Amino acid sequence: MIIKALILENFKGIREPVRIDFAPVTLLFGPNNAGKSTIVQALHYAREIFERGNADPGRTLLGGDVLDLGGFDSLVHNHDRSLPIRMRFELDVSREDFGDLEQWINVPTYGSAQFSNAPSTATIEVETRWSEVLDGPRISFCSLGYDGQPLLKMEGSGDGRRVTFQILDSHHPIMTWVGPSLRVVANEEPTPLVEYDSPFSQQMEIFLESATVIPQSGKPLNFPDLGEYWESEDPEQAAHQQSALVISALTVAPIMMLKMNLERFRYISPFRKMPGRNYHPARSPDEFRWSNGMAAWDLLLLKGDTLVEKVNTWLTHKDRLNAGYRVEVKRYKELEVNSPLMMALTRETMLDDQEWLRDAVKSLPERQQLMILDQQRGMELFPQDVGVGISQVVPVLVAAVHSQMGIVAIEEPESNIHPAFQVALGDLFISQTQEKPDLMFLVETHSEHLMLRFLRRIRETGENELPPGAPSLTPEGIAVYFVEPEEDGPRIHRIRIDSDGDFIDRWPRGFFQERMKELY
Repeated sequence: MIIKALILENFKGIREPVRIDFAPVTLLFGPNNAGKSTIVQALHYAREIFERGNADPGRTLLGGDVLDLGGFDSLVHNHDRSLPIRMRFELDVSREDFGDLEQWINVPTYGSAQFSNAPSTATIEVETRWSEVLDGPRISFCSLGYDGQPLLKMEGSGDGRRVTFQILDSHHPIMTWVGPSLRVVANEEPTPLVEYDSPFSQQMEIFLESATVIPQSGKPLNFPDLGEYWESEDPEQAAHQQSALVISALTVAPIMMLKMNLERFRYISPFRKMPGRNYHPARSPDEFRWSNGMAAWDLLLLKGDTLVEKVNTWLTHKDRLNAGYRVEVKRYKELEVNSPLMMALTRETMLDDQEWLRDAVKSLPERQQLMILDQQRGMELFPQDVGVGISQVVPVLVAAVHSQMGIVAIEEPESNIHPAFQVALGDLFISQTQEKPDLMFLVETHSEHLMLRFLRRIRETGENELPPGAPSLTPEGIAVYFVEPEEDGPRIHRIRIDSDGDFIDRWPRGFFQERMKELY
């Protein structure tokens, strides 16, 4: 899980900075229209920024027809164009190899090197604001730091064609290296510049305190192009180009990590479709098909038996959903009625030429049909012929077992499904994050049953009383937030849980209090 936290400011109902610390399973509770979707929409907006440089998105890469952000005017707080939208991401980079910077930029650098103190966290803050010059929003500012210490900032010009690059701390610990000599190219002759056994910050002071940079392509931009190194406009600084390479790489690396994580972001809305009777999978499925659940059905047909069996394990096992149904992919050969093969099959002499018959059957086109097997009655059914709960839970199952990393955001996974299914989804989310440490679930829900399963697993883990096969869970593995509407915007409360599976913090309002009122 690379994204540790997100801080939002001036985004939709949020005015002052609000921090969300993520856990492998992060739950968002609250009444309708309280602002729970704000956090999920912020991730959609971030992907538009880092992947497409788009500060004014309507329909997003992931939202399709389900989600339209409405552009900057709809996203900025109170529709006030004078305010900047700010998003700050904290990343876990402890498992990344920053020593090999050549993997992050497209030019040869200086060979292998190692940090004296490798970073464990990186921070990226991006700001978008309205530009009167462009008559639209632009990405105006981006800053970067490591281990809680600012390193540099990039500020875009009003016309979006230049980026002012400023080093905030030339003595940052990340500037200390151990390795071979750093070299630059000046007049095509390699020239020693500095030894790594001294702080690289000494050269940074020579390189620049503030300068304007452009990508080598020279094309207009309002954000530094990823994968390119930068070139100073000042020819007198050419001798220090290698310093620019290093800073480029240190900048590109965490931005690329965040971008790659956002590219693996999957979003499942509460409006999940059911495949039609004559459904055919999209051969090149668009990511927005996850939003209505159809990408899950595509994968079941296209990815083969392994994925189908993983889904069926959760659907059929008595300690999981125990649904009584399983998914089956039926394969058929299509035979034209007036074809020579059909005529041969209807004659008594059909076996006279077995080799021809075998080759003719092999050449027939193949068709696949996804069916739902009623295990009790032994009947094959179309998804439309089964209760709506199965069609609603299958996209959640497929997204969970197929995703290997990144964020899987699910709104109302409990929609139209039985409480027994809801508690089983709790075990699904826990088990998948334990098997895949780079995977995180962000779940917007109203389900008390789902919450109770998480509390139970924490309690059983703490008391060493887990049932056989049940996944363990500690309080660190889950983050619970309650979003409460207030006059000046949503207030987001973190609800902590102790090792006994009890809430440390009181719920401001919500289903737990309502449940107690109904019981007593």
